Amino acid sequence: MKLWGGKQYYTLALSLPQDRGLVLRDIVNLDVDRKWLLPKNIVKTEKGIKWDVSGKGYASQQDRARTLDQKHTTVPKSRMITKVNFVADNGASVGILNWDEVEALQGLPKGYTDLGENNRIEKRGATLGNAFNVDVIAHILSFMKF
Repeated sequence: MKLWGGKQYYTLALSLPQDRGLVLRDIVNLDVDRKWLLPKNIVKTEKGIKWDVSGKGYASQQDRARTLDQKHTTVPKSRMITKVNFVADNGASVGILNWDEVEALQGLPKGYTDLGENNRIEKRGATLGNAFNVDVIAHILSFMKF
């Protein structure tokens, strides 16, 4: 039991959902036109690559990328379209995921967050960013009795 603001909240011990084993290569369509970055001072790490644009000695979220054979991390809400990157097979180019690919990362069908005429980047990014993956929500709800 957790107390917060004078109210009682209960925590549940749930198992983790089954890992579907998806990696970026399963989601990324290399045949679509996309924005590519050619960062300098690339450092290869266990988690992909990073580069220091600011000169501060560390890589901010938009200055890191995963390889196509890795899973991606959290989809951020703020400036999401510049922070969801992957490394091309050449190891030097960094591609920015398009909306359909980010939707796939979250377990959503293609075009699910397309807001038509109100399709502003901030709104679509807020819809996808800092959200639970569909498979996680389905797993949590599977324990509830309706």
